[in-house]
Amino acid sequence: MGNYLNTPVTEKNIKQGQNNKFEYCAASMQGWRANMEDAHITLENFDGPDKSLFGVFDGHGGNKVALFVEKYFVEELKKNQNYQKGNYNLALEETFLRMDELIETPQGKQELQNQSSGCTANVCLIVGNTIYCANSGDSRTVISEKGNAVPLSIDHKPDDEIEKKRIQNAGGDVYYGRVNGNLNLSRALGDMEYKVNLNDNLNKNPKEYLITAFPDVQIKEMTQDDVKLIILGCDGIWECRSNQEIVDYFQDDKQNLKELTENFLDSILATSTGGQMCGLDNMSIIVVRFYIYFLIQNFLILFNNLMFQTCKKSNDKNTHKWCVYVRSPNNEDLSIFVEKIVFVLHETFNENQRAITKPPYEVIEKGWGEFDILIQIHFKTHYPQLELVHKLKLYPTKSALTNQGSRKPVVSEFYDEIVFVNPNNDFYELLKQEKYLQVDDNHNKNQNPNQDGMDEESQQQQQQNDDENVIDWKQHYQKFDQYDHKQRLEIALNVIQQENEKYKQEVNSNDLEIKELNTEIEELQNQLEIKLRQNNANYYNLKKNQD
Repeated sequence: MGNYLNTPVTEKNIKQGQNNKFEYCAASMQGWRANMEDAHITLENFDGPDKSLFGVFDGHGGNKVALFVEKYFVEELKKNQNYQKGNYNLALEETFLRMDELIETPQGKQELQNQSSGCTANVCLIVGNTIYCANSGDSRTVISEKGNAVPLSIDHKPDDEIEKKRIQNAGGDVYYGRVNGNLNLSRALGDMEYKVNLNDNLNKNPKEYLITAFPDVQIKEMTQDDVKLIILGCDGIWECRSNQEIVDYFQDDKQNLKELTENFLDSILATSTGGQMCGLDNMSIIVVRFYIYFLIQNFLILFNNLMFQTCKKSNDKNTHKWCVYVRSPNNEDLSIFVEKIVFVLHETFNENQRAITKPPYEVIEKGWGEFDILIQIHFKTHYPQLELVHKLKLYPTKSALTNQGSRKPVVSEFYDEIVFVNPNNDFYELLKQEKYLQVDDNHNKNQNPNQDGMDEESQQQQQQNDDENVIDWKQHYQKFDQYDHKQRLEIALNVIQQENEKYKQEVNSNDLEIKELNTEIEELQNQLEIKLRQNNANYYNLKKNQD
């Protein structure tokens, strides 16, 4: 408890990320403690683009269990049957308990080196617009709902009446706010010496242990308007500031989230270890900030394949040479905002993942195809990548072999439109360099200017102007959406007409092949009839001679 350093470790472990709904920053700092015992999980795109997973694990008695949970939690959650069925609250409960089961396995004991330690666990699984918050211990999640701090978890302390009753029913008691005078938590992962019921050792229900890993799970439905922040933190964060104070601190969306988070940790760090408890613990915090504006840029992209026939050599099956590429319709420079494009070919190809880092973004190969190619477009400034699937279209084998060189190349083109939603400022600046992109100029309109020093009348006028800007933006977007819809229909019509023309050509070609085949069949039938008559004549002549 009192094992502190002479000088705090203020170096911070920072991780940032974003998707099309939010950005986040995770920060941890050892502080005055002799060792760093916290761990965390940050997965903005967890098991698909519509799911995210965040978690903080505050270790005690060492960092072994916290790191163990960080290592195995994601894997076990994905494998959970209730998770796969969409029963996410049950899946979280079972995965928390599963951590204790793994700790007791021979592999778990070997990894932990029989260290008697544990950790809290506070995990938020975001599925669409729903937050599933599971908590065991005194780490905490708080959201900002219309500016108000709303906790999504309850601290599990031994003095809590419900927790105290369970502890006493299990044969223990609470002294000085601690279970049997030792641990100041009533729920935790690990701490296996407490995972018993002293009144009934045969009762293996983990919910009734002295210290249980079983979490409370709260479910919150949210919209983009009401929930602006999700803040997860260990108790070292929440013991220094109230929930509302921390929410208020991070409300300002005009400030860089990384800088805000780093400055916050510095602000709650104790100036010394003498005479105070606040600011002496390890500190870990994850701040998820939802976008409050919708910036939309439209960009039309073309991805296709082009195939040529090659002459077949002896023992050569590579009868087709093909090219798969990605470009804009007018060949504008994509490298301004594209980091690389990865083409994932069929696994039978050598080095089937081809990463192209500059134009032209294409792959040229020989061989048969008719398989799906996964195209991954990686953007600069860590904007979430885009994945497309393209069907490699080639000639049928029969046509390639019987009519070598007689056909024009196959061109299989598909158009898709990229909508960049809520890009960060760096990516937004890159996009503005391409003049052909449709950029919404209201990128910063709905971000309130600094109102410091404004009187009440000026603030009311500013609010009225902001409301008018929102109305103008909505009207602009409706017009833009109508125009965009018309463009899509025109493009779709053009593609359909092109495909229809290709289909007609293929039908005509097939008709010609059918006529040729019918002629060949008629010739074969005639030859068979002639052969049959000859055989019959020979048979009768032979029989006549024998008679």
